[in-house]
Amino acid sequence: MTIPKKAPKMILFDYGHTLIHEYKYDPIAGYGALLQHASVNRNGVTAAEVKKRAWDLMRNVVDVVYEKYNLEIPEQSFLRVVFEGLGVEITDLTPEEQEQLFWDAGCPGRPMAHLEDFLAELRVRGIRTGVISNLSFSGASLKRRLDDLLPDHSFEFILSSCDYVFRKPHPHMFQIALQKAGLEPEDVWFCGDNTEADLLGSHNAGMFPVWYECGLDRFYLSADADKEPEFDHIHIKDWDELKDILKGLE
Repeated sequence: MTIPKKAPKMILFDYGHTLIHEYKYDPIAGYGALLQHASVNRNGVTAAEVKKRAWDLMRNVVDVVYEKYNLEIPEQSFLRVVFEGLGVEITDLTPEEQEQLFWDAGCPGRPMAHLEDFLAELRVRGIRTGVISNLSFSGASLKRRLDDLLPDHSFEFILSSCDYVFRKPHPHMFQIALQKAGLEPEDVWFCGDNTEADLLGSHNAGMFPVWYECGLDRFYLSADADKEPEFDHIHIKDWDELKDILKGLE
């Protein structure tokens, strides 16, 4: 493990299983919550039927877009295709409110262990923070979730691939983050749980990668996502480890 001699001016984070543990995935609960707001349900569809249509679309369309082109499909558009294709209309919630309701009901989260203490240390040291996430949910919805789950911390900016087309490890997201930060790549560390999207992507952008190996089951990762990188990086399994490393730097 290679440790830089100087502390970073900014640390960027991945979202899922880096900042927040999404401890349950229950799409039927999410779709059921949305169906309660249906102003029209022409065919009387159930949450289980909505889930089946969504998964069929995922297999036939979304997965291909992810795997072949590494582009993002916004959740708001996906929900619209799923529901309206089944004759369901929801008019009392905005598209953003719909994705928020589905996310909260179907995929609740909580902060990773010792994260809040680590973020408090960064605030004391004056190290800036931001987020870059591969996520179908909008940056606005992600900000709301992080504000709710981490009320004592404010990230300088939050980038979701939903709003920027491209997914990590594409350099686009990292370049935008550097522009927003007004920093050189060597002044920024990037922390994530995916060695391909997070570590390789940030390394190629000139940032210093930190592999946070959370030890949790993550069904969405590719076979290469937990492979030890050959380039310089820090490898941790707890946020307390990185806090201790920072204390030893200038």
